[in-house]
Formats: sequence, structure tokens, C-alpha cells
Amino acid sequence: MGESWDGFDGRDHVYDEKKDKKWNSGIWKLIGCLAALMLIYIFVNHMKDILLEKQGICLDAEYDEEKMVAIYQDENGQSYTYYLSGYKPESRDGRVKLYYRHNIRGARPRNSTVSFIKNYCFFVVILAISVWRIWKIYKK
Repeated sequence: MGESWDGFDGRDHVYDEKKDKKWNSGIWKLIGCLAALMLIYIFVNHMKDILLEKQGICLDAEYDEEKMVAIYQDENGQSYTYYLSGYKPESRDGRVKLYYRHNIRGARPRNSTVSFIKNYCFFVVILAISVWRIWKIYKK
């Protein structure tokens, strides 16, 4: 059985250590799985960025750091605007490189390596903490 304790509703409740460990480890398993999925997602996007840079077409766009906007033109002179709020692009002298494969409207920047490293580190730490907590729960 286990140790009996009086609950707030006046009934006796039996403490089940196995059930408690399963519940606590389940939470950390969920957090660990989510961290692992995010690491896979970040890795896939990192590889897509590298492939786009190697196999895609590069164009040079004007970059406004305050508005986080890249402005570029196609060969016909039509102007396009790309909002970079979700990116940390590598920019130099008010210019940023955009890459695309088939359609110039789909041109986008390559995220900086530092932003990928930050994301990797964050989710690796979360995954490591989850594994450590699961190990600690079952070690007892």
C-alpha cells in the first residue's frame, strides 16, 4: 500500500510513489520531447538555409535596420519589399543578401549563424535538464 494521509475533503488518500514518479517523469518527458522536436526543426531550417545559400540565386537588397525591411528589384525594375522581423540577417553597410531558387518574390535572407547557435543552445539545455530530471526521478 503506502502511507495514508488525510485530504482536504476529509477522506483518507493513499500515497502511491510509483504513480507520483510516473506523473512527474511524464511532464519532463513531454518537455524533453518538445525540446527534441524543436532541435530537429531548427536543424532542418538550418540545412535549408545552407542549401538555399549554396544552390540559390543571391541578390543584394537595401536594408533599413530601424524598420527591418529589405527592398529589392527584379530585372524588370519592379520593386519588392521583404519584412525581416523574424530574422537576424547578416547585413553590411545598409545592404543584405537575399536568396531564392525559382521565384524572386520568394527571396529571403539567411539567418545569422549566431541566431542558430542561440536556438541550439537554448533547446539543448532544456533537453538536458529534462533528461537529468527524469534520471533523478527514477534514481531514487
